[in-house]
Amino acid sequence: MKVSERRQLTRLNLRTPLRFRALGVAADKTEHFTEALNVSRVGFFFASGLRCRWACLSKLPSACPQK
Repeated sequence: MKVSERRQLTRLNLRTPLRFRALGVAADKTEHFTEALNVSRVGFFFASGLRCRWACLSKLPSACPQK
């Protein structure tokens, strides 16, 4: 059985280091470090050992390089 691909945007396999804070986890105010596994125009996918509920919000500081 072939699984259909529902993604509309191209995803790049670009492993990028990132740091984040989980919002809504009252006991955890620390920054967590992980790596994005792939990136698209509107977001990225990453895995973490942090236990949180499904679709929990995260705060990800970002900076764009200056030209």
